[in-house]
Amino acid sequence: MREFEIKNRDGLKLAGVLEEGDKETPLVILCHGLTSSKDSSTYTRLAEELKKSHIGSYRFDFHGHGKSEGEFEKFNFEIGKQNILDVIEFLKGRGYSKFIVSGSSFMGVCAILAAAENENIVALTLLSPGSGSRNYDFIYDIAAKLTLPVYIIHGTEDDVVPVENSEKLSKGILHCELEIVEGADHIFSDKKEIRTKKVVEFVKKIIKQ
Repeated sequence: MREFEIKNRDGLKLAGVLEEGDKETPLVILCHGLTSSKDSSTYTRLAEELKKSHIGSYRFDFHGHGKSEGEFEKFNFEIGKQNILDVIEFLKGRGYSKFIVSGSSFMGVCAILAAAENENIVALTLLSPGSGSRNYDFIYDIAAKLTLPVYIIHGTEDDVVPVENSEKLSKGILHCELEIVEGADHIFSDKKEIRTKKVVEFVKKIIKQ
């Protein structure tokens, strides 16, 4: 494990942690949810499980989150997308060329936006994607243009982003697998192990293709 501080296109520091992997296989970029950080249990656990399967990952703090610079109040979908694209450019400089982006909630929308613009992203895993406070209806048309594999996992008891939003999203994506987990809330409070297992399984399936 190695910590990095990179500069984004606006000259602001983005703090990240790299778990090195085989540069011939996709590296997983782990994108935390709004108001969270790279050190959330969701993504530290995912990084650990991926490492056990010899899969590399990079988790980072978005603009205005965790140890990264920037004003949180200014953070939006566009900045989130650009953060992901800036991280990809940094990782390409370290020899990686293919990426699976995993985005939670708000950052799941950012991940879709990034995938629509960057051919180095070969797959997405979206954890309860969406926003409880900001309109993101625009994402359905953008997602419908994606041709890469997408995995969505969402709980039936999500009171932040309704599971119906993911049902609608999945129907418009060409290659999409939707996993609905009965009884799970927005952050999978008591079902985190199920979510981690499912995401890792999907990533391994993509890498084997």
